[in-house]
Order: sequence, then C-alpha cells, then structure tokens
Amino acid sequence: SAQSFFRLGKVHYGMRNYAASARSYETFLKFEPRNLEANNDLGAVYWYLGDKDRARYFLRQALAIDPNYEPAKINLRKMH
Repeated sequence: SAQSFFRLGKVHYGMRNYAASARSYETFLKFEPRNLEANNDLGAVYWYLGDKDRARYFLRQALAIDPNYEPAKINLRKMH
C-alpha cells in the first residue's frame, strides 16, 4: 500500500539511509502528492543528500498546500 512507502521512508530516514528514504517518499508521493509531512520529509532528505534545489522544491510544495505548515517553514529557514 501507499502507506508502506511512507513508513519505509521514515525508517530509512531514521537509519540515515537517505537515498533509500528519498526513493520511498518519491513513490509514496505518486499516490498522495498533497501529503504535507511526506513533502516536508523529502525536502529534509534531499537537504541531507546535498541537493539543495530539490530540498527547497519539496518544502515549497508543502507550503503551497498549506502556507501555515510550520515544519516546512522551519526547515526552509534552516537552509538560509
């Protein structure tokens, strides 16, 4: 199910296996592209992978869905 990809993204993230985490979150977002937490988490994953542009893209996706989503605001601020 789609939720299994979300959970797998979190598990890989927790193990600092960021490439696998990114793949899991990307797959999950194909099913639920407007999921705030997944967009935010994927932004953080790409930050750790050194891809600042993709990181900002996914954080901005979360904020486009909900401009008041505080975790994405905090993560974007950390990048400046």
